[in-house]
Amino acid sequence: MIGRQWDSASVADCLVTVPTAGTTKVQTRNYKAARRFPVIDQGRNQIAGWTDDEGAVINAPFPLIVFGDHTRAFKFVKRSFARGADGIQLLRPKSGIDPLFFYACRAIDLPARGYNRHFTILKEKELTFPRDIDEQAAIAEVLRRTEHTLGKQAQILRALHDLKRATMRQLFTCGLRGEAQKDRRTEGQRDRADAE
Repeated sequence: MIGRQWDSASVADCLVTVPTAGTTKVQTRNYKAARRFPVIDQGRNQIAGWTDDEGAVINAPFPLIVFGDHTRAFKFVKRSFARGADGIQLLRPKSGIDPLFFYACRAIDLPARGYNRHFTILKEKELTFPRDIDEQAAIAEVLRRTEHTLGKQAQILRALHDLKRATMRQLFTCGLRGEAQKDRRTEGQRDRADAE
């Protein structure tokens, strides 16, 4: 049951699609390593590449949410960018819905349908939100901070994993005191290694 201070509506009723008529799409083969405009496509990386193609640049009022129609990836974009090849929808929440709060709808369960399009399914999903936009913004900020903290913890875990691997390699090749390790191969193994 939703409280009196909250509303529920389909995602389609909460958003406005941003028209892209008149802009070109940057093909994957034309992505560059460094240029003026970031290319945003439906892939998992926030920025897929770079381009100088001004005809592909989206200059709509920001922020926008980019939805990967095939990949189900959501991206929160706050500046001009070039549109990558097919498969993205540019979304903006309607008035009364905080953009960062709306971006949290990426947590909606969208079942994978292979490389089929998912936008029609997304539009049918229900979004529950507080009527007060300040409360939406406060919730969105808590979610943003939590996500940032989880990202930092994931970086720390990766660094610890890399440190463990390097330490184990050092121990197994040089021992505890840096001494050379004895050859532990059998005589047959040494003979085969010498023959090669």
